[in-house]
Amino acid sequence: MRQNIQGVVTLRVEVLPDGTGGQVLLHESSGSELLDDAAITTVRTWRFQPATENGKPVRQWVNVPITFRLSTR
Repeated sequence: MRQNIQGVVTLRVEVLPDGTGGQVLLHESSGSELLDDAAITTVRTWRFQPATENGKPVRQWVNVPITFRLSTR
C-alpha cells in the first residue's frame, strides 16, 4: 500500500490429487515483481478442490488470477 502498487497477476497452478498445489508458475505478470512474488507465496499455501475423472481425484493445471487493488478510505 505504501508504494501505491496495483495490478493483476495470473498464475498457472498444478493442482495435485490431494488438493495441494504442486508447481506454481507466473503466467502473466502484474508488472510489479513485488506483487508477483506475493501472489506466488500466497497461492502456495492454498488448498484446492481437485478435478475428478471417473470419480477419482486427478492432477490438473488451472489459471488463477489474483487482483491487487487499493481501496480508498
